[in-house]
Amino acid sequence: MLYGATAHIGNGEVIENSLIILEDGKILTIEDASKIRIDISNAEYYDVIGKHVYPGFILPNTTLGLADIDAVRATRDFDEVGEFNPHIRSIIAYNTDSPVIPTIRTNGILMGQITPKGGTISGTSSIVEFDAWNYEDAIYKEDDAVHLNWPSSPESTIIKKSLSIGTKTKSLRLKTSLKWQRVIVSLRQLKQI
Repeated sequence: MLYGATAHIGNGEVIENSLIILEDGKILTIEDASKIRIDISNAEYYDVIGKHVYPGFILPNTTLGLADIDAVRATRDFDEVGEFNPHIRSIIAYNTDSPVIPTIRTNGILMGQITPKGGTISGTSSIVEFDAWNYEDAIYKEDDAVHLNWPSSPESTIIKKSLSIGTKTKSLRLKTSLKWQRVIVSLRQLKQI
């Protein structure tokens, strides 16, 4: 039990004088300590008056655990060769022994979405817990999303199309990209698998 802290619930609610009951590493309840009476004689009790308690933060869209030393190519597992890599799974390359992870955990970030980078379709990300011995133990949600990098400008062909609006005809220019045509084909092939 934690007694007396200012609890930041995570939905915007703040309880100034809280009672937080934990069991097996999970939160059972968070209540206003001034409105509840409970027998604490058999409980492990911590007085945390004046402290702030927050839920663990989640680090989205990160390469943490995929690149330890950015200057050394052999430690950068986030960027695969090729433009279209929907089959790449970042969880396989995730390194739970990254020297950066303890620093992140100390700052309250307990989970992350480990995401591949590079190419048009980078691959799939997974959500992990940062307190784990190996990538199998770290998995919270495996293969949660396929990541797509939208190009900054269209390439190649421009299609002109005439539209009739009442008595006026307007020319509409639709820009298409050969690159995006390949993306669509690749996604359709992935959907058929």
